[in-house]
Amino acid sequence: MVSRAPYYELEVRVRKTLAADGRSSSHSTVYCPRQMRTVRVNECVDCQEYIGLSFDQEEQSALLHCYESSATSPRQSLRRFLEAGERE
Repeated sequence: MVSRAPYYELEVRVRKTLAADGRSSSHSTVYCPRQMRTVRVNECVDCQEYIGLSFDQEEQSALLHCYESSATSPRQSLRRFLEAGERE
């Protein structure tokens, strides 16, 4: 069964930071429409709307897929079902 819930395809970017002492660090980020700010990709994995990542090796790019906040995702439905069962 394929879900037809509306979802986003968000471009993953890499943020590189260079410190004054010459050290550098980098991490993957994505703009989160739900939080209305840029977040690290690893924060998205725990979100209820998170679906997954896709990679294009030729283009060397990545997309993060997540459900739109207003749509009920299968993950949200399952959590509600399990929570209702725990109350009984």
